[in-house]
Parts: sequence; structure tokens; C-alpha cells
Amino acid sequence: MKSRIVFIIFVLIIMCVSNLLSVYHKVGELFTNGHYRDIKIENNLAFIGDEDFGIRIYDITEPISPIIIGSFALDRTVTDILIRDNIAYLLCYDSKLYIVDVHNPDNPILLSEYTITNYSCDDFGINNNYAFILEEINLDAIYRLEILDISNPVDPRHIAYYPLPSAGTGCVLTDTLAFVATLLGVYVYDFSDPYDLTQIHWFDSGNTFAPLIQDDVLLFSGYYGLEIIDISDPDNMQVISSNDDIHFHDCSIDRNKLYGANGYITYVVDISHFDATEIIQSYISTDYSGKMAVKDNFVFDTTYDGFNIIDVNDPHNPELLNCLDVCARKISKSPDDELMLVYGVSHEGLHFFQMDFFQMNDSVNPELLYTHRPTTIQHPYGLNCTAFYIDNEITCSVFGSIELTKFYLYDISNFESITESGEIELIYPNSSYINVRSIARKDNYIYLGASTDGIMIIDISDPDNPIHLMDYGIDGFIFDLTIRNNYLYFVNIGGLRIFDISDPLSPIDVGFWNSYNRAESFVLYENYAYIADYDGGVKVIDISDPTYPFVETTLVLNSTSRLKVQPIIRNNNLIISDINWNEIFVYDITNPSNPVFHSSYRWNKYSNDIEMFDNYLFCANGYESYNNYSYGLSIIDFSEYLTEITDNEIQIPTLNLSNFPNPFSSQTTISFNVAQNSYFVNLEIYNIKGQKVKTIVNDEKERGIWKEVWNGKDDHGKTVSSGFYLYKLDVNGK
Repeated sequence: MKSRIVFIIFVLIIMCVSNLLSVYHKVGELFTNGHYRDIKIENNLAFIGDEDFGIRIYDITEPISPIIIGSFALDRTVTDILIRDNIAYLLCYDSKLYIVDVHNPDNPILLSEYTITNYSCDDFGINNNYAFILEEINLDAIYRLEILDISNPVDPRHIAYYPLPSAGTGCVLTDTLAFVATLLGVYVYDFSDPYDLTQIHWFDSGNTFAPLIQDDVLLFSGYYGLEIIDISDPDNMQVISSNDDIHFHDCSIDRNKLYGANGYITYVVDISHFDATEIIQSYISTDYSGKMAVKDNFVFDTTYDGFNIIDVNDPHNPELLNCLDVCARKISKSPDDELMLVYGVSHEGLHFFQMDFFQMNDSVNPELLYTHRPTTIQHPYGLNCTAFYIDNEITCSVFGSIELTKFYLYDISNFESITESGEIELIYPNSSYINVRSIARKDNYIYLGASTDGIMIIDISDPDNPIHLMDYGIDGFIFDLTIRNNYLYFVNIGGLRIFDISDPLSPIDVGFWNSYNRAESFVLYENYAYIADYDGGVKVIDISDPTYPFVETTLVLNSTSRLKVQPIIRNNNLIISDINWNEIFVYDITNPSNPVFHSSYRWNKYSNDIEMFDNYLFCANGYESYNNYSYGLSIIDFSEYLTEITDNEIQIPTLNLSNFPNPFSSQTTISFNVAQNSYFVNLEIYNIKGQKVKTIVNDEKERGIWKEVWNGKDDHGKTVSSGFYLYKLDVNGK
């Protein structure tokens, strides 16, 4: 057992985590009540622009544990921040520039404010003496550049206006040159005389973003991707390189690496040789990346209502054995591990792989046998695969569009010649659009779970001639469905439902568990259902009596976990994917009613789905939007994460020591694991000075997940002041 210490915070969240593996991964996140718009880092301070507040200043000496030390309140949105010589320049959406002295970050002081225009400001750049502000001056899309003299921050003065040919997206300055990125490329101006601005160059880079200067080199993202320009000779600027694989909307440079944010993906690019840039690694997030900054190999990546903290210390991922060049959204396998089925984005079809693990090079090497991509006159590029099913006897799928949905059966008796053995067009009387999300089988009947409103039953007694027998209307979206013995189980927005299908054509609703949340997927094991309940943790449901399912316990992974992927059961191990933290958890379920944390694997890719073959974990990578930012089917040697637990190897991870809500006003619930019977547990609260405030637990605890409430009072019953607090867990004196 190991002691664990975690922050409890009234005004923000700090997540301390363990298991820092050799791969880029999220190690923390931070939220406030507002929405972040920009972040800049200066030395050990992070300046964060808040849409609803102003700026907040954090001490990031320890990057994964930001501590708020100061703020500057504004009743308007801060869109861009620049810091120079302990002066913060804040560009606001209300078209004002605020200049703030941050020499003492605990007490920022307003030096001056300058009203720019009556419409909106897009971005700006500064040097020691001037600010160049990109403005849109009316609704007719008229753009201009305004130059201010800021040599005296207390008294900024207007110098001149100049028209811009298009909307500006960014600006960087040297002593005498201004590089203005627009939607028509990069314009280069000589402002040796700021009253007589002269255009000296234009780079035809189309929609251009995030210009940045490093060592007499200009970098930006444009039509040709990452472009690098030698600007050492203003009269003869030359393109050094272009890399069309790298596009971003914001970037930062640290130690010969460029970090670029592009929607849901963060690139890390080696720029040690400007003429040969390459992507080292990337990190996929469930949140849209806006602005970013870097400190000591930690990326601070702003999202709509917070920021992720990503550890990029080690660019390598030694556990990753292989990555199949196929876009993967959903995976399934035959019970004998012979076949794997994969589908990706629309119209790419359903892929059949034969699994062959042990090649001469000791790598996993699945072989693509067949791809089914049905086309019609209306859909010459193919229908979209929405669901599929495979067991040792039957393989089937559903392909569909708004106008057409078809069910297919496959003959896989000969791997060298897989064919479609039968098909039928599906018509659902209650909807104009059928969206089948899951498939299950009982004998010669196939049950299709439509995410619209019901279950469709297909008779496959004659595989060459499947028959659509009937439909069973059900309110709510069916997300996941399975059959065991004479019961059909499915989850939807409401929770878990159980039907008796002893008579396959007359389902009887016998049991229901209400999640009051959003049950997404589940797996059955012995007398329990393990349900991924989106942000409500993993619910362990006792289904020994199908008419009365009830929650036995809840697994709390991370305080902000998001669970959608169907869990996996393998050799008494429960494997769970947390898509918000890109983390895969393994729980020992030797006692199915009381899963015990065993290990976890955190990495840099968003997993749409996971599946186990032998000891290999297959991860379908990609963000679940119209664009699959993370491409491929990654294969990880997961054997070390599936080893058996011994009494001497019990682990309790930091992530299982958590509290919710966080921040809180009246009380918070602290959750923790005890992995063995009769352990002595001591749980205490400390203030930021290290002084003990409250003893919560000091007693023997049995094996299981425990929840203790702290009401914000000390040992004397006095309510403590708002601020940062820590809690410390000792188990058996360690």
C-alpha cells in the first residue's frame, strides 16, 4: 500500500496522477466557472484569459499542480494575451486594449486602457514600442490594421490606420517588420517609419494561422501546412520548407519542438532542422483545442471551459507494437479469436481480418481478408456500416443511410472466399430513418437494436433468405444490446432494461434499472452487468434476479471520466476505457461484486473502441466527429497489465482517491479503494501550509470502495475558509 495525497480545491480542480508511462498523456485538467480563450506562459506563471471574468494568474512551478495566485477582473471577454517585461496586454472582444502591470502577480494593476473600434478585434502583435491590432470595423467585412505607440504603457497613443485585404488571424513583430497572417496569406510590412507603412512581401498561403518567429525564421500554418520562411534578409525572404501533414490554429515552441493545436489534436513537431520537419507524436482530446502554451515539456491546451495538461516528456511509445493502416471506429471478434471485424468512417466498408499473432519478427500481423462495401445507384460510394455481429456460427451486419437500410449475412466457411450469403432491406414503421447500433442473436433469431425507437427481429433459419419478422417499439435510444440464455439486455438513455425472450417473438419487459444519467454500453459476467454510465462511473449491477437489477457498487475512475466504450472481460479482468483521459483501466473481478483496481495505461490517442486478442489490446483510434484525427488501429502488448494480483502487489492508484464535487461549497465526498480485508485506514485533511485540519477516518476498513463526506469543517467543528486543501490517505501505515 502507498500513501496518496490529492488536492481538494474550492475554486479549481487539480488532478494528481500516477503511472506516468513513456507516452504523451494527459496528467491534469483545470476548470473555472468561465470559458478560457487564451493562455500565455512567462517563466513560472500562466496567464489565462477567461471569457466571463478577465485573467487569472497561476503559479505553474509544478506544471501538473497549478496554483492560482492572482487575478484581474474585467466584465468582458479577454480573447488574446501578450506578456512583455512584466506588462500584460489584454485584447478584449469589446474592442478595448487593457495594459496591466503584473510585476506583482498577486496584485495586478491597471495602467491604461485604449478603445480600438466599435466592432471586433481579431488579434494583435507587439514589440517594445508598438502594438499592431487587427480589426474588423463593420458588418460589411472591412478590415484594417491599427498601429499604437505603447512605449509608455500608461499612455498608449494612436499612430495610424491601414486597410487589410482580408480578415487578420495573427500578427508578429520584429523591430521593424510586421508579419500579418490573413485568410489570403501572410503580408509583410516595413514599419521603420510607422507613419508610412510599406508592404514589402506577400506569401500566398491561403487561410493562414498562428505566425511565430524563432531565430530569424517565420513559422505559420497555411494552405501548404507548416511553412518555414527565412526572414534574415528582408529583401530576399526564402521558403525553407513546407509540410502539408501539419496544420494548426495556434502553436508554441519549446526546445526545438513546435506544439500545434488543431481542433481535437495536438501535434508535437521536431523543428531542430527547419528543412526537414516531422511529427514526433500527437495527442487526441475529447475537447476542442483552442490556444496552447508549453512549459518544461508540459503542454497547457485550452478547451472551451478549462485546459488539459499534457505530459510530452517522452515522445516514444514502446508498448505500441503496430498500427494497422485502417480507419477504425468499432471492433468485434469471433469467440475463437480467429476473425476480427472493423469498420471506420462512412462508406469505407466492413473489414474482415484473420488474426495471426506470432510472426517471425514477433509482431502482431492481422491479415485483411475481405472488405464489404455495398453500393447502390443512390450511393455509388457505398453505404455506411452501422453495426455488426460475429460468433462461431453467424456473421452479420447492417449498412444504411437515411433512405435505405440493409441487413447482411456472410458465409465465412472459407476465409479465402468470404461472400454475402443473404440480405434484406429493413423498413421500420415508426421512423423514416433506421439507425441500428447493436446486434444480438438467439438461436435462429437476430435482434437489431435501433437507436431510434425499438428492436427488430430477423429470422435467419435460411441464411440465404433472411426474413424481417417483426418490430418491438421501445422509447429511448438503444445503445448496446446482448442476449444471455432467455434474457435480452440492453442499455439506453434511461438505463438497463431486461426482457424475457423465452418466446423469441414475444419479448416481455421484466426488469429495469434507472441510471438517471446516460448508460452507454455494458458487459455481462456471472450475475453482474458492468455498465459504462458516461460521467457516472462504472455501475456494477446485480442481475441475479432479472426482475430486480440493482447497483452493487460504482467504480469511480477519474473525477471527470467519460465512459462510452464497451468494457471487456478477460481472465477475471475488467478492462475499461476512459475517453476523457485517454486511459485504460484494469480491475480484478475475482470477486465480481467488488472489482479491485489492478493497473492502468494512459496514452495519447482517443479510443472509439477496444478489443482483446490473446494478450494484445486493439484500440480503434479517432475522435468521434466527422473527422478522424487519429488514424489507425493500434495494437498494444497488454500482458503486463493483466498479471495476477498477489497479496504483496496490491496497488491503489492516485486516480482511485478522488473527491466529488470539486470545487464544492458545502460538502464533498471522498472516494478511495481498500484492496484487502482488515486494513487500517487514516484519512486526513490538510491546509496548504501542511497543517492538519480534520481527521475523516482513523479505523479498520474492509475490502471495497469507501466514500466519506467532508463538510468543510475542522476537528473543532469550525467551518474553514475558502482556498486550497489537501487530503492524505494512509493504508496500514504506508
